[in-house]
Amino acid sequence: MNITISKKLIPLSIALFAILLLSVNFSCSFTKKKEAETRATAIINENRIVPTDNENGKLFEILTGKSTGINFVNTLPDNYEHNYWRYTFIYNGGSVNIGDFNNDGLPDVFFTGVMVPHRIYINKGNLQFEDISATAGITKNDYEWTSGSTVADVNGDGFLDIYICNSRWADPAKRGNKLFINNGDLTFTEKAKEYELTGDVTCSAANFFDYDNDGDLDMYLVTHPLDFINKFKIYYFQTIENNKNLSDKLYRNNGDGTFTDVHLEAGINNHGFGLSATVADFDENGYLDIYVANDFGMYDFLYFNNGDGTFSDASLSAIKRHSVSSMGSDAADFNNDGLLDLYYVDIEMEENYSFKTFQISSQVEILRTLINAGYGYQNRGNSLKINNGNKTFSEIGRTANVGVTDWGWSTFFTDFDNDGNKDLFVSTGYLQDFNIDETETYSKLRRACRINDSTIYSKFINSIPRYTLNTPNFIFKNNGDLTFKDMRDEWGIYHPSSSYGAASADLDLDGDIDIICANANETPYVYKNNSEKNPEANNYIRFKLKGYGANTYGLGTKIKIYYNDTMQYIQHTNVRGFISTTENIIHFGTGKNKTIETVEITWQDG
Repeated sequence: MNITISKKLIPLSIALFAILLLSVNFSCSFTKKKEAETRATAIINENRIVPTDNENGKLFEILTGKSTGINFVNTLPDNYEHNYWRYTFIYNGGSVNIGDFNNDGLPDVFFTGVMVPHRIYINKGNLQFEDISATAGITKNDYEWTSGSTVADVNGDGFLDIYICNSRWADPAKRGNKLFINNGDLTFTEKAKEYELTGDVTCSAANFFDYDNDGDLDMYLVTHPLDFINKFKIYYFQTIENNKNLSDKLYRNNGDGTFTDVHLEAGINNHGFGLSATVADFDENGYLDIYVANDFGMYDFLYFNNGDGTFSDASLSAIKRHSVSSMGSDAADFNNDGLLDLYYVDIEMEENYSFKTFQISSQVEILRTLINAGYGYQNRGNSLKINNGNKTFSEIGRTANVGVTDWGWSTFFTDFDNDGNKDLFVSTGYLQDFNIDETETYSKLRRACRINDSTIYSKFINSIPRYTLNTPNFIFKNNGDLTFKDMRDEWGIYHPSSSYGAASADLDLDGDIDIICANANETPYVYKNNSEKNPEANNYIRFKLKGYGANTYGLGTKIKIYYNDTMQYIQHTNVRGFISTTENIIHFGTGKNKTIETVEITWQDG
């Protein structure tokens, strides 16, 4: 196997480790010295962990809290004080953050509670987890309303820290974000004020990445206003358009333990009901670009990184048609052409009755008004955008069979069956389904909350049907021909749920990718991947990056592997989908192939 370094290695000096499970033995290493020493090693590991019996005979089996020890329940309130009509994003919380918090080689899990305490679980091996929440020091006030979280090594000490986004309240004292610094002993200390990362707006999510290629992690903060009553009205958009305080924020890492908000000088001044942010080098200029998924009428944002500390807004020029209510998003080269594509999920019902009764037809005039006012073309349904290589994207979501996933939330590409093609997962569900016939009643409920009239609220809340949109999550197999196949039944993802955050990792180190979903009002789903039980199981290769600089996990690094006239490409980012983070391991399935001819690595700092 050849390992090729693309560009110089001077500033970052990253060590790379790869584990490849094949039926043949080989190892490869290289050493290159230039100001600092860099090593890369690929090692065969033939020790497969034998799983417990797979009772359902499917690719995935769901594990209960009783068997894993993960018994967290994100209980969401639904009463006069806390309800959808008073705060529309009430059900949006529930992060899944996977990372190795104690550096023992096993992926651990952190869950956020919207109003209940957060929980952290340490992986003890063999899919057994220990709850250390009581001693970890990740505290929460009674009034804190948590919308999301992310995991990153913020201070560059080699241990993963936790950043928590809070929302809901107009009073900044109630909603300040939290930064829990990992002390290296499975305890954390809150230091958001010291790092100047408390935030001054209501926010949904954060993404740590190196936007200026200086070797440390900066942060993009996704925000939203609190006025949901006017969420589809043009005059409201125009009113807040130049309100700099409502814009998303870009925090530059100063390298001294503090951050500075530079969103204005970077060319980012936006307004929208943001839910997630994905970073990727879409135009292959060596700098990470930003894609922001927005709910409620405002088109999604796409910022191309100019490489000089500024961004260019290409939201309407690069993407001609947006979704109405984008939730989670992910970027990946799903068609193996060397360019990063884009997928984001919206609300579009698969079942006919739900499709007809959901509030869609009433929005036709709203969408026409948005178009006429210059807010772009928008339509219901998920979007799969193929990167054309010229700073534009083409839409193929429906022809690819991934355009409809009910009320989608988190999503990510990964190769679940190790066949060499990146498959797709979407979490879905909602605690309150809606019927267009009840529109007038919904308006009365909003008014009752606005004027604080509990009598009117009680009268009308009891007059409408209340049921949860519980549907199975979606999983699609990549056919390798720009189409996907719905594999929920064949692969065992058929348990109804109301799932929000979701993330992936090889939790049991057996060479295939498992999934964890955060559910509302019930314990999380842990989907164990049993592909290694198949006697004809495919092969894989996994890379772990270690940086000697402040970007300790090599976020933004690009890896390409070549074999049998095939090329696969992954850019390492860990914030994917909706308010969730995946493990810091780069995983490639290689099918029946047993030899990797070349590995090409391009480091983020050039």
